[in-house]
Amino acid sequence: MVTLIFLIGVFLQCTLNISGVLSQSGNSVCKVNAIRRPANSGFGTCTGSSLPVNKSCNVQCQPGYRPTGSGLLTCRTTGWNIPTLSCSISECPQYSSGKPKCLCNKGFTGILTAINGVWYGVCTPKPNCLTSSIIRRPGTSIGTCKDILLYNGASCSLSCLPGYTAKNSNVVTCKNSIIAQAPLTCSLANCPSNAIGAPSCTCKQGYNGKLTWNGSAWNGTCLSVCTSADLPLTSNAHTASACGQYVESGNKLVWNVIMNVLRQAM
Repeated sequence: MVTLIFLIGVFLQCTLNISGVLSQSGNSVCKVNAIRRPANSGFGTCTGSSLPVNKSCNVQCQPGYRPTGSGLLTCRTTGWNIPTLSCSISECPQYSSGKPKCLCNKGFTGILTAINGVWYGVCTPKPNCLTSSIIRRPGTSIGTCKDILLYNGASCSLSCLPGYTAKNSNVVTCKNSIIAQAPLTCSLANCPSNAIGAPSCTCKQGYNGKLTWNGSAWNGTCLSVCTSADLPLTSNAHTASACGQYVESGNKLVWNVIMNVLRQAM
């Protein structure tokens, strides 16, 4: 019986309505976590767990959002009023991006601060480098250094043209508007056996094959196009000095040279 009377007393001292109003010992308060905040807003000055009836606070837009309307909230006996505040995303200043958290673009520097949805601060260019000042030795290509500007502190890479082998570092760096040149050297690669025309190697006349550049060397083989039927019928056919065939001339067979090429021993 005593327990029942105690529980009834607690119930009378502490009740909560659906509007977030908590009545405790005759004093009504509004629970802060019952506030219906607009999208992209924070609790602002509505701190703590509750606020007494007839007291007010403000919800505020999050940084990077511009406020429209009022974020004023008042605790009433019926609960919180609904604020008219709306929060729209703010555009970033010139040479910056990443809204709602705007930062200076690559190659620019500055400190940006958002106050009530307005960004303050300026992004200024860093001391960048022109890629046109990069020294390219024979056999080198622009690689990844394709843009006109190389931003301060940034790097790019040169590369060797097909048919050239690379030696030393290929990295180019911009330091306070000065290019740190790459020590890259590109040396002409030798063509495979029976091929000519470096750096664009092809099989020489009398030989056939597919040659491909793998980035550091040539792959493929050039084989003679002569067949056994093409060789003169002599005892030293395996060392013939030319590819050709026998043709009838008058009453005899004459060896007709098709290609004047030296033939490897068979």
